Amino acid sequence: MLGAAAGYCGSRLTTVLPTAINFPSALAIAAGIFLVYQGLLSAGLLPKRAVTANTPCVASTFLGQFLRQPTATGVFLAGVFTGFLPCGLLYGMLALATSTHSILLGGATLMVFGLGTAPAMILAGVSGRLLSLATRRGLYAAAAWCLILTGVVSIARGVSFISHGDQPAAGCPICRE
Repeated sequence: MLGAAAGYCGSRLTTVLPTAINFPSALAIAAGIFLVYQGLLSAGLLPKRAVTANTPCVASTFLGQFLRQPTATGVFLAGVFTGFLPCGLLYGMLALATSTHSILLGGATLMVFGLGTAPAMILAGVSGRLLSLATRRGLYAAAAWCLILTGVVSIARGVSFISHGDQPAAGCPICRE
């Protein structure tokens, strides 16, 4: 639902302000910046913000009330509201969905993101006891670098489609196509 809403917002932005800026390109660049930033944080190349024991977790209180309900509706609502938690990777993917400027493609972008991350999240939860700490650290580092690469590709995609007047920019700056 968030992806479809983001795609709709992207389509409205390109309709309302068609000549002000190439919004799909700008949003692809913004998504790439978010993804690279999150990857650099995960790789340990940027300092992380300190969280103290006194920092309240609003999410656990809010989402917990839905998860404690014995109904499927409560679990569904907890899942919906999870999409609003602060997460740089999610924000990057939402910007990418917005850059599609299509309800269907925006929804599909976030659906693929969700389907792609679900097995990894399940595996991460299950493998905590199955994999050694060194193996988990290696996988985490590899994931961080994949995130950086995805961000660079998104930035390159945005830069390559920035139009100059009526002429689009000449191809992808990475692959020279």
